[in-house]
Amino acid sequence: MPAEEYENIVKMTQEIHSHLLIRKTSSNVLNDFITEREAMKEFRRKTTWFWNQRRSGKLPFKKVGSRVYYRKSDLLDLLNKNA
Repeated sequence: MPAEEYENIVKMTQEIHSHLLIRKTSSNVLNDFITEREAMKEFRRKTTWFWNQRRSGKLPFKKVGSRVYYRKSDLLDLLNKNA
């Protein structure tokens, strides 16, 4: 096998590996976020409770379009502080 062809294969393999690492990391981050609707069901709270927590700055959130997302760990921390 010519050296140039070998180098191309090595380079492509490294690029694939990098993409897989990025995908794995981003999927872990995305798995930590839940929608407000999911949070309402899981934590048995109403929309107004979430709105009040966001407004007071106690609950960090991300908004994508009209959907509100929370980190599950932030919700657990807040609920444990108030327990």
